[in-house]
Amino acid sequence: MMGYPTILVHADQAPHAGARLLLAVRLARACGAHLTGVACSGVSRFA
Repeated sequence: MMGYPTILVHADQAPHAGARLLLAVRLARACGAHLTGVACSGVSRFA
C-alpha cells in the first residue's frame, strides 16, 4: 500500500474542527506522513 508523504488539514474554529484535526492526525500516523495545518487569515491586498 502506498502512503501519503504529507497531509494538509484546514485548522479553523468551526464546531467540527476538532474532529477534523483528530482524523488528520490518525491518518498521518497510519500513513507515516507529515501533517501540516493551515489557518487562513484573509486575502492579502498584494495577491
